[in-house]
Amino acid sequence: MTHIRSVLITGANGGLGKESARQIALRDDIEKIYLAVRNEEKGQVAKRDLESATGRSVFEVSVMDVTDLPSVSAAVAALSDRG
Repeated sequence: MTHIRSVLITGANGGLGKESARQIALRDDIEKIYLAVRNEEKGQVAKRDLESATGRSVFEVSVMDVTDLPSVSAAVAALSDRG
């Protein structure tokens, strides 16, 4: 079985994206969940909510607008820089 270490979820500050992040965080093999959001402030609120709901500190906010290719490229480059 392949173990997933990191996941990036778009629209992660609400709705299905946030719920997906919550459920995925319950897996033991997940080390990092990137919350891809358009609004940094809303992303930080979602991060705090998810950490409280799951008891895990595996969430990291990544500002990204999936409708804007330069925004996606910049966010992916920033993720790559973090290693």
